[in-house]
Amino acid sequence: TEDSIVLAAFGPPNRITPDVVKVWAQVLQRLPNSVLWLSDYNPVASRNILDAFASLDVPASRILKAPVTSGPQHLARYKEVDLFLDTWPFNQCQEAHDAIGMGVPVLTVELSSPVSRCTAALLRRMQLGELVSSDGTRYAALAVRLALDPKVRAQAHDVLTIARQQTGYFSGERLSRDFLRAID
Repeated sequence: TEDSIVLAAFGPPNRITPDVVKVWAQVLQRLPNSVLWLSDYNPVASRNILDAFASLDVPASRILKAPVTSGPQHLARYKEVDLFLDTWPFNQCQEAHDAIGMGVPVLTVELSSPVSRCTAALLRRMQLGELVSSDGTRYAALAVRLALDPKVRAQAHDVLTIARQQTGYFSGERLSRDFLRAID
């Protein structure tokens, strides 16, 4: 429905830790009209994830599973997503990059290890450092705030669109030119 909020995390299941599941469950419980869309990498991992959510009183009907795809089919999914939820301590760097490239706001938790700073660095480059949290509690609060306020979500989308245009980060032509300049 129009009031539904689609949260997504399309990265591999080995990045979805018990701590991440707990925080995502809190978000889903605070947003009764939301669903979480995950990639279905394999039946065992999917079952384990559904069981983890069920143990936290989140029914399987709130977790959507999508087959793993790539290219245009994968990118087209982001058109249905309201908010991309990153994982920690291992970020979903490629999937977060895809979401940002498609104009979807991304939330992340930045910790001290390099594998937990990738998405934060990208968000800061896109002038969206306010979407970076230092812990799961702040992350959950921000996810709920963004989900409940379409104006704030739209504002994040607009900032993201402008930043993508200004930085040229998603411009293949500019990246090629910069690369050729670097090796020259």
